[in-house]
Amino acid sequence: MYLGLLFAVLTGLTWVITGAIVGSAERRGCGAFRQQLVSTVLSLSAVSVALVAGGRLFPDAAAFAFGASPLPALCMVAWGFLNFWMIFFMGRAMARGPNGLAWTVTQSGLVFPFLMGVLSGRTDLTWARAAGFAMIVGNVVVSGLARGGGAKGGSTLRWFLPALAAFVLCGANQCAVNLVSYLPAQTRPENLERMFWGSVGTLTAWAAFTAGRRLVEGPAPRDPDLRGKYLFLLRVCAAALIPGFVASCWFHFNALDRLEAAGAIAVASPMEVNACLVGFFLYGRLVLRERTTVLQGAAFAMGLLGVVLIALG
Repeated sequence: MYLGLLFAVLTGLTWVITGAIVGSAERRGCGAFRQQLVSTVLSLSAVSVALVAGGRLFPDAAAFAFGASPLPALCMVAWGFLNFWMIFFMGRAMARGPNGLAWTVTQSGLVFPFLMGVLSGRTDLTWARAAGFAMIVGNVVVSGLARGGGAKGGSTLRWFLPALAAFVLCGANQCAVNLVSYLPAQTRPENLERMFWGSVGTLTAWAAFTAGRRLVEGPAPRDPDLRGKYLFLLRVCAAALIPGFVASCWFHFNALDRLEAAGAIAVASPMEVNACLVGFFLYGRLVLRERTTVLQGAAFAMGLLGVVLIALG
């Protein structure tokens, strides 16, 4: 179990690296829509090369096997598909209202996989885990509020409704990926195949979004800087590919499988989100030299204590 918890923490920490790189794309004005396309194409290409090359060099190695049962493959496609729309609606909410609140509402979707694990009987709800979960949710809320960002004008519903959609989608995509680990070990796809199907789901969502936008709005106006934006995205997404690949292939799915075997899969998502929050807190303090309030420091300590309680629960 403890190795699974470690993998969950490492997954959340790699999200800090990826988030810092992707943030530069947003500041460049490239948009999450284009960033997701470039990132997913690179990821799918890397996974495909690994599967083909590994399968030929090591034909008997299970890691390069391909051809899972339809159900887990569909779960992974759903994960990628829902993740695209989660990011899309979160971006809309942040563009229209307070960034911190939009981020907080979205990340609070971690309650869905936690409750799914408890209600399905896959994870025992001890007092320590309940208290730890409450502290982690508290850290999410306080950290999100502290990130601030003033309202952009208009009614609250303009940003809250897309944030609420992102909240539901966040919980749904985490439940979809967790469901694969609920299945018998012999029917689960290998990690590379999970990444392959997840990328297929994201590209499917991108294609649906593109077709729908063209149908409603017509051809997009010409962007004179489009080539420069894609070249920039190619650089930053290539830099983010390695930590993202490692996080998914070695940490994330292994954390889910190991915690499921230990009867604690419900704690995976809270651990990952909290590790990401702690990582961003330290990144802001040590790298960006940001000043923090007493409330932020208290939230940081509360999140760490929540991790300890879940680990010991």
